[in-house]
Amino acid sequence: MHNLFIFNSDLRLRDNLALYNAAKNGESLTVLYIFNQKKWVDHNESDLKIAFQLKHLKELSKGLNALNISLKLIEAEGIEDESKRIIEFVETHKIGEVFVNKDYGFNETQRDLDLDLELTKLNKRLNIYDSSIFDPNSIKTQSNTFFKVFTPYSRAFRSKLITSKLQSVGLPKKQKTKIFESDEIKTIELDVQD
Repeated sequence: MHNLFIFNSDLRLRDNLALYNAAKNGESLTVLYIFNQKKWVDHNESDLKIAFQLKHLKELSKGLNALNISLKLIEAEGIEDESKRIIEFVETHKIGEVFVNKDYGFNETQRDLDLDLELTKLNKRLNIYDSSIFDPNSIKTQSNTFFKVFTPYSRAFRSKLITSKLQSVGLPKKQKTKIFESDEIKTIELDVQD
């Protein structure tokens, strides 16, 4: 079965739960990155952050190639366009299952719900993993409300961190078959001082 993993802001090979599970069957896996300049503007992403991500994506591509995993790039015009573009990719390339790490932003959560609905119509499965250290909803005040001040939140987070047993996963499994050649990472004109 040919699986698809979609990078959100989780640009790493190690300790990437969705990527690790997408590669488990060892047959073939494609990794997708969505160039979405409208979303970057809508979310007020800095040019420096985008430049860092694109530079890191080039390094990740080398690591993926060593694991026989293709990196493909698609473009979207705003977050509402992303699920449509993903579905087109899934249909065109006969993808079996789709894997993502949970994104907690409102728009990203809605995108994942829309994507799950559209994949279900195609008899495909969306596998969502939580790569956060803790579910953000699990750290609350003693009166079971969300913290409004950082220092008490930080103390509660560190206290929970000390008492929790954290587990991480290693590199994804090397794939038997590489279906596609990886795409070259685009150069985008950004206002970044070196």
